[in-house]
Amino acid sequence: MGIGLLSWLRNRRFAQVVEEEMAQLIVFALEHTSAFLTWLSPIRRLQKIRQLLIRALPHSFRLWFCVRLVENEEDPMDWSYMLRFLANKHLDIPVQQSLPMVGRQLAQIHRGTSEAAMVILMKELDSSLYGGTELDFEVWKKKFRRQLRPSLNFRKGLASKREPRLPPLNPVQPSR
Repeated sequence: MGIGLLSWLRNRRFAQVVEEEMAQLIVFALEHTSAFLTWLSPIRRLQKIRQLLIRALPHSFRLWFCVRLVENEEDPMDWSYMLRFLANKHLDIPVQQSLPMVGRQLAQIHRGTSEAAMVILMKELDSSLYGGTELDFEVWKKKFRRQLRPSLNFRKGLASKREPRLPPLNPVQPSR
């Protein structure tokens, strides 16, 4: 009986050790498989491609996308924080600058924007946030978006400055 009990305990111990080792092996395989699948994930690849495409866009388009992201904010303070954060991330504008300075830099990035109008808009927001003046924020946001709307007319204004390439049709003969 003693030998049978010892052999049963020995087999039991062996089975327990094998079970523990298999559990560790399974945990190791799952951890590494999940890390590999995360590395292989198409979502991760698509996010990287999206980031590369965003970095390839001109600054004025990146600015427009930043403005579109913050337009859902209802609170002027949250809106200004979000705009500063996104402008810092995508346009390299320091977060610590005053709002009028941010407006000046945004106007320099976007060619069709009046710098004076942007500074005035940002001063209105600044006085609303820190000076306690009233501001109709929805109307203000519309004015702001109107200033920063991107245009696809890259050649706008160039046609009038350019000399004609072809001679006029049916040229007039000089009279003799």
